[in-house]
Order: sequence, then C-alpha cells, then structure tokens
Amino acid sequence: YPQAAEVLLQNSYIDDIASGASSIEEARKLQTDLINLLNLGGFQLSKWASNCPELLKDISNNSNSQTSISLSEKDDNNLKILGLHWDTKSDCFTYVISPPTITLTK
Repeated sequence: YPQAAEVLLQNSYIDDIASGASSIEEARKLQTDLINLLNLGGFQLSKWASNCPELLKDISNNSNSQTSISLSEKDDNNLKILGLHWDTKSDCFTYVISPPTITLTK
C-alpha cells in the first residue's frame, strides 16, 4: 500500500489524517488502502468525513463522524481538523478568529 503509506507519512498529525484525491475512484482506492494498511497494525480508522457522500455510504455509522462534527450552534456542516474548520457541504476551509477583548489605551 505505497500510496496509503505516503499519506500516513505526509498527511497525518497525531490522530488526524487529512488527504484527498482527484476522483471518486482514487479516493475510494485510497480509503480502502488506508483501512487495510492500518488494519495490519491493529488500528481501526474512524470518524470519516468527506465532501462526497458516495465515499461515506459504505462506511459503517460507527466509523462516520455523524456527517460532520458541529463546532458552533449555527452550522452543523463544519469539521475541525488541526485548527482549521472545514465545511463539508461547500468544501471550504476557514479559520475562526476572535478579536482581542481588552481595551486599548494608546
């Protein structure tokens, strides 16, 4: 599983893997290869997320991230990965920043 090994080396941090593919077929192959490679070591991937529902339909509900992880009460389509917010419906990345709350004196 050379492509899956490369993804693990280059596109993972702690327990998050963030990767993609140019087509649904490539993504499905990568998904299968990652599952098989990590199963060899006794690891089970969970909390899958994708902007393509087709890739999630074959994954058991226990392995899905419930369509997405809600980060705010306003939007249920956001998934937070490595501090970056990903809206899986629109496939957009955003950062959430808060302006300082201190009063400037000068």
